[in-house]
Parts: sequence; C-alpha cells; structure tokens
Amino acid sequence: MCAEISSLPRRRGDRGFALAVSIFALTIIAALIVGIFFAARQEMRLGINSRTSVRALGAAEAGLNGTVANWQTDWNALVVESSTVFSGTLASNGGSYSGSIKRLNSELFLIRSTGTDPQSLAQRTLAGFVRLQIINMNFRAALTVRGS
Repeated sequence: MCAEISSLPRRRGDRGFALAVSIFALTIIAALIVGIFFAARQEMRLGINSRTSVRALGAAEAGLNGTVANWQTDWNALVVESSTVFSGTLASNGGSYSGSIKRLNSELFLIRSTGTDPQSLAQRTLAGFVRLQIINMNFRAALTVRGS
C-alpha cells in the first residue's frame, strides 16, 4: 500500500516568488530601523538644544535679577539716555551674562541682560524696567520721648 503524493503542477509565474517577498520584507524592516534611528537622533538633538537654551535663559535671568539685587548707587546719577554695562559668570559652570542699564527718564531704567550657556551654543536676552523712587525721610531725632 504505497500511496504516491501527487504534486500540483507549477505555474511559470510562481518561480522565485518567495525570494521577492523576503527581499521586500527585509527592505521594509531596514527602512523602519533607519526611521527609528533618525527619530532617536532628532530627539537627542532636540534635548540638547532645549538644555542649552534653558541654561542660557537661566544665565540671563540671573544677570537681570543680580543687577537689581546689587543695585549700585552710582547708577542713580546716570544722565537720561545714557547707559552703563555689567557682566558676570555663574557658579559651577552655569554660563555667563552681560548687559546694559539705560536710564530712560528721571525715574525709569531699562535693564537688558543676555545670557550664554557654558558651551556658548545658545544666547537668550531678557529685559526689565526698574523704577527709582527716592524717599525723603526727615528725622528730627534718633529717639523721641513723650511726657516727663
């Protein structure tokens, strides 16, 4: 009892079909891998650019806030429309800042601070207005006692 396995006759167009499908599948897989590597590289660049931008913004903000906090009284004597410059570096390699203080009128100053990240890849500029109010205090004595 021997049964013969009959094979179906092959059509002429089927020859090499598996090879074509496998090459097509490998091409699709390779394209997906290249796309994933490209997307990962773009994300890495975006992260680096974001970090340098935030560091530069932090340096500019430190320059602006530090200038207001450490206001020098000789800046009060600036003539209207004149300006002076300032600069500094942040601790632990946090970047640097430079800027200018311009007197706009008798009470108003414009402070511009430009921050640079430690690698000098990014710069950000901030500005702020400072209003000068001189308070006149008339003290007649250091101590006033009422009654006898």
